[in-house]
Amino acid sequence: VAERDDAPAVYWFDSLYDVEQQLTNFGTGLAYGGVWSPAREQIAFISNDSGDDEIWVVNRDGSELRQLTSSNTEFNAREIGKDTFIPELSKFPSWSPDGSKIVFTSNRTGNNQLWIMNADGSDQRLLMDWDNWTPYNDWEPVWVKYLDPPPSLE
Repeated sequence: VAERDDAPAVYWFDSLYDVEQQLTNFGTGLAYGGVWSPAREQIAFISNDSGDDEIWVVNRDGSELRQLTSSNTEFNAREIGKDTFIPELSKFPSWSPDGSKIVFTSNRTGNNQLWIMNADGSDQRLLMDWDNWTPYNDWEPVWVKYLDPPPSLE
């Protein structure tokens, strides 16, 4: 497989041995925004290879490249070309401290909201599902791991 130098791709770099490896090589799509899993040698990233920005994962050795989110193609086909059409995007993945979940931003409900899914892409749902819609935009979640236990609420 030939490496591309004309589009952003996800790379792995070992600074100790000065070794670099390209992990993604999409035909027409870009790959960017990679984030390491804290629990396994896996990287979540964004690519538009499928047409819209979606969340993907790949192992550090370049194996098991998988698309985790996907746009509503039926909706897109019906709405594309209209002045009100906004493509569905899923971006800004962030791993849970144990690597079992990924939180991300998606506009699939009409505005940017925080979503959560299992690390394999299953069980995608709104993070704050109070009424399935909110007038506020949320984006770029970052999952933080604290070493100390939370303070007591007493």
